[in-house]
Amino acid sequence: MPLNHLLAIGFTEGFKYSPLIVGATLLFRLGHYPDLGIEGSFLAGGAVAALCSQHQYGWFVGLLLACFTGAVVGAITGSLYQYCRINSLLSGIATSYVVYSTVYVVLKYTDAIAVPIFFSSSNTVVATILICLSATIFFSSRLGMLCRFSGESPNLVRQLHLEPKTYICIILIFGNLIVAFGGWMRVHVAGSFSMNVFSSNVYMCLIAMILGDSIVSLLISTVRIALQPLRRLSRRSVSSSARHTDLAVLGSVPIIMSGVVGSIAYWVVYEMCTGTRLIPSGDLTFAVLGVGAAAVLVLTKTVSRGRAPLGSWRFLD
Repeated sequence: MPLNHLLAIGFTEGFKYSPLIVGATLLFRLGHYPDLGIEGSFLAGGAVAALCSQHQYGWFVGLLLACFTGAVVGAITGSLYQYCRINSLLSGIATSYVVYSTVYVVLKYTDAIAVPIFFSSSNTVVATILICLSATIFFSSRLGMLCRFSGESPNLVRQLHLEPKTYICIILIFGNLIVAFGGWMRVHVAGSFSMNVFSSNVYMCLIAMILGDSIVSLLISTVRIALQPLRRLSRRSVSSSARHTDLAVLGSVPIIMSGVVGSIAYWVVYEMCTGTRLIPSGDLTFAVLGVGAAAVLVLTKTVSRGRAPLGSWRFLD
């Protein structure tokens, strides 16, 4: 298969999954909450789209119901974490399990459902831009900043006589809403709903986040160094902090964009590996991509002397 065709497929698939990766990035990187419930939200959004298509509801009703369902899934995860005092990982796993079981029963064990196609590749690009803009506006507001600080510095939020877990619940609702929108969009782009397509996406999200994390950090670090005067580009003047950019201090925009970049990078690499038959398609491809992403993360942390790109992965430190 020609190289340009593989790149086009990779970019197309990357934008199809970009809402999922952006929503996961908001939760993992800005909220510092490892929410595995995004698996259930993505499935719920796609299942709602399929059900609305079966009952001949309009696309707008399906969109509203999908986003509402994703918000409910995020609220359930947050409630388990805040009020039931369940571990963040276990609360997400429990929520995903409940969603999978519910969807499997509601759809009456049917695996493939035909859905009308009304989303093109250009529409996915527009939807991705709108999602990034809405996330940027949200995290630029006072509420969004409190949500971010609740994950990064919960003691600072407590000094304001506020409860950090409440704002973590809010960011869970917002992030899962975006993920559910991604599931709704994915179904209407593909023209069908299948539970097999909506499974094991957390692994892909982690790989894409690591790739986007490293690429965006490298790009901004390179631009900063290139903009310096040539006479200052000696080895002494370029410190280790200039070689590696901690993008957490630059606001939420680079972190949000890293989700889109990571989604595109993941699918471009995937299509290049499978299309050129360097790696056979299947579980081996995901394993190789996972090992490669882990190597990129280790290399970046080594070059930056232990600091993770785009700020600290707080729940992994």
